[in-house]
Amino acid sequence: MAGRRAFAVALTICSLAVVAQIPPSAPSPPHEKLTMYEGAWTVEGDTRQLRETCAWLPEGRRHMVCRSRWMTATGAREGMSLFSYVEGEGYVYYGMRASGAIERLQGRLDGDRWVWSGESAVAAKRMRSRATITPEGPDAFRFVEEVAEGDGPWKTETTVRYVRAR
Repeated sequence: MAGRRAFAVALTICSLAVVAQIPPSAPSPPHEKLTMYEGAWTVEGDTRQLRETCAWLPEGRRHMVCRSRWMTATGAREGMSLFSYVEGEGYVYYGMRASGAIERLQGRLDGDRWVWSGESAVAAKRMRSRATITPEGPDAFRFVEEVAEGDGPWKTETTVRYVRAR
């Protein structure tokens, strides 16, 4: 047991030494496009009192990290999201909820509109999901979420307007 602990400590120290030698990243045009998500947001007309705050992971401007909190009939809920860009793969999104749910989507820009899509299995059924985010100036964007079972047609689940929190 002591040997494992010593190994873990040594591995952590070596990892920190390597990370300390990596200089901060230079600005990256693909990453900088994620700036539109930065800030504090609410959903117009939402009774759930959603508040989402997004900011760059410090020291590199490579990952936009968002924390969200909202109310339900049974109490508060929380989530965390990560937007990033991976060379050769494109834009990626990871959504994690306190319930344990995890969602991974691929993203692309279609003009000024973001389209995020992915697949998952629910009760042995293939489900597709797509979120379209359309900017409406610097202080608002329209969010449309659609789902489809297998190769079936898309069905709109959610259409909301995000606005900057004041």
